[in-house]
Amino acid sequence: MESIAKTQSGTVRGRIVEDAHVFLGIPFAAPPVGPNRFEPPLPVEPWSGTREALDYGPTAPQRDPGITIIPEPVERGDDFLNLNVFTPNLGDARLPVLVWIHGGGFVSGCNRSPWYRGTRFARDGVVVVSVGYRLGVEGFLDFEGAPPNRAVLDWVCALQWVQENIAAFGGDPDRVTIGGQSAGSAACLALLANPRSAGLFRRVIAMSGTSDTRMPREASTELGEKIAVHLGVRPTRDDLAAFTPDELIEAHAAVAANPFAAESLTTAFDPRMPALKPYVDGDVIPEHPFRAIASGAGKDHALLAGSTAQELNGVVRFRQGLDAETATKSLATMGFRGEKLDRYLAHVGVTDVVAAYAQATTDRAFRLPLAQLLEDRAQLHAPTFGYQFRWPSPVGDGAVGAAHCLDIPFAFDNLDAERVTDGLIGPNAPQTLADEMHRAWVRFITDGDSGWPAYEADRRAVMEFDAPSALVDESFATLRELFAGGR
Repeated sequence: MESIAKTQSGTVRGRIVEDAHVFLGIPFAAPPVGPNRFEPPLPVEPWSGTREALDYGPTAPQRDPGITIIPEPVERGDDFLNLNVFTPNLGDARLPVLVWIHGGGFVSGCNRSPWYRGTRFARDGVVVVSVGYRLGVEGFLDFEGAPPNRAVLDWVCALQWVQENIAAFGGDPDRVTIGGQSAGSAACLALLANPRSAGLFRRVIAMSGTSDTRMPREASTELGEKIAVHLGVRPTRDDLAAFTPDELIEAHAAVAANPFAAESLTTAFDPRMPALKPYVDGDVIPEHPFRAIASGAGKDHALLAGSTAQELNGVVRFRQGLDAETATKSLATMGFRGEKLDRYLAHVGVTDVVAAYAQATTDRAFRLPLAQLLEDRAQLHAPTFGYQFRWPSPVGDGAVGAAHCLDIPFAFDNLDAERVTDGLIGPNAPQTLADEMHRAWVRFITDGDSGWPAYEADRRAVMEFDAPSALVDESFATLRELFAGGR
């Protein structure tokens, strides 16, 4: 059986993998290089004949990350505004669609990771589209002469491509769910609140990313000025375009603090950290996504949102320079001292202040913003399903716990993917948990119902995925009380 589909730009040929039709590296916009650099995404130049879509396309310019939790190979090339499609049916099947936006802190990552392989979703009747987008300086730096939030425009462009083309791959443009993890989750929440994406999707899956959309515009502008000073030029499009993407990446690294460095992890969180991420510009992102969501933006869209239970614990605990004295001082800056510190230690079930500070970092950066998002949606009676992923990795004698990224192969049912058994997850991950979590994701994408009660103010039910899993009411009540309202 041949895998042929006709897009509005031309015909593509894919291949069969695990009984799914797989199309790789299809461009959804013109390469953002040369005269197109720092422009909004522009239309693809149509092609004649049949374009081979047998191999993954290039990835956005970024530093080679080396060994990462998720295997995300970097592939150089200009045509990195591309997407992949995994589908069980090329006919008029009108199947539900998941559009996946990868994570990576908005400066790294790609859509070609084996952890994002969509064949198991295709097996269960879901079309998967995984998209690439501009990262770092190319996608988010604010400077004179360039449109703001160019990567956000890439996301919208990819969703428009889905609307125009997905029927040719058996998908239903009226049954689109957007989903992502970490920065990809933050991207989905930004799109949930964005007028430009109205009508482009119906449901949202936000995995471990409810705190990455908090950068004010002036932080990006100031970062652009620092990069320009470092390079000896003005912070304008004409001046910065004279440098290659790699040169701008190195300039960014030279002037910006690493938010995951030891010195950063032992200080209070600063939303003005000179990273690169979406920012409120009054146009592409009209207002703070969380404020917009709390005011009712996207309230008619079903939302599945959650995090892992120990997102950053392992990262924090194994950084050099973090001892009991430093951890105690850092906890005090969060308000945990005296009786309140004792209550927090009891709540997280530890006596070691270093372990407590590691958990507090996770709670502050991920779980508390998630709890507030669920509360905001509950006040609007918006269809919302909350979860926590609690199955702990056995790696490092369990010290990393249910770490950041750990839940992705479970949701995609890809426990056999590269660097799962020999990486963070280990060789004995419970397939039954993957079955359970994947089934919930398929059900939500298909019907808008995760299979457990929605999060409402009168119950606050949250599914805690573990071996075994359990539905827990008021899962975040103590956490919200101890952190006393800080998002």
